[in-house]
Amino acid sequence: LSIGMDLLAELPVMLVDEPTTGLDASAALNVVETLIKLASDQHRTIICTIHQPPWSMVLQFDQLILLALGSLIYDGKPAGLPDFLRAGGSPAPTNENPADYIMNVLVSDGNSKWLALRGKSKDGPADNREFVHSQSLSDEQFQALVESDYPTSTFTQFRILFRRFGYVFLVDEEGFPDAFFPGLVVSAIIGGSFFQFGTNKYIAIAVLMMSVSHGMITLNAVVLNIPLERDLILREYRNGTYSVEAYWFARAAVSTCIALVMGPPLLCVVYPMVGLPADLHAILTVWASNTLNASIFAIIGCVIGVTCKTPLAAAQVPDPL
Repeated sequence: LSIGMDLLAELPVMLVDEPTTGLDASAALNVVETLIKLASDQHRTIICTIHQPPWSMVLQFDQLILLALGSLIYDGKPAGLPDFLRAGGSPAPTNENPADYIMNVLVSDGNSKWLALRGKSKDGPADNREFVHSQSLSDEQFQALVESDYPTSTFTQFRILFRRFGYVFLVDEEGFPDAFFPGLVVSAIIGGSFFQFGTNKYIAIAVLMMSVSHGMITLNAVVLNIPLERDLILREYRNGTYSVEAYWFARAAVSTCIALVMGPPLLCVVYPMVGLPADLHAILTVWASNTLNASIFAIIGCVIGVTCKTPLAAAQVPDPL
């Protein structure tokens, strides 16, 4: 029932707590296969805790995380767990489930050995502060980072959020097409309306219309996402994961990149149809001004998105403006 409610809400991130508890083997496998299909087909992030799963079921997950006494013991592909156990001197017996076996080992041996082993592995040092200190930071920088309210620097937060926002935009089945194809249609309409006007006083109207349409398309690509991200961003902020500065810097940077990428295709349609001079300096000037204008529109879209609680409310604001 909980999974069904999340599906109806179209949540991009799903937290599933022991979905197979109380189910027989066949039903449990069907549930896990459904979750995996949702993650791959609909690009959802699904975090699942699971109780005593068969090893064949564990192998279907993309990533396995093992925690013991609040510490991260293992983080990697499920198929790498047997090698991890062998490296720790406690190989799983041939006929035993490695996932169950390591739980028994952690209960009997504790987690110190496995933390040290993870520190020597390719995953990096086991202690987060040791890892941070190993990244070529001065003592002053390291101390400032340890005393801050966030586990990572603002730049690291920015980098992670930038990659996340960019990835979401690219894989969104509606985001990229909604931003790209309407732009081509509007560009064709503008080019047809001012077809081969050449350089005269009316050409300023065509350039203005092209700039405004580019800006509005970029704004619409941003404004609907902010209300959808509100709850997630607020939770991450309250949990001390990301700062407000990192979020807005990353959002503004992604919006600017969208404006940069969307500009040339639109320009390639309008520019030759209108009959503007085929001069490199003129082309770059028009492209730069359009990009700057679209970036400003995108930031305005971020502000509109913050003030609206739902995507529907956000979608109704830009048109009157």
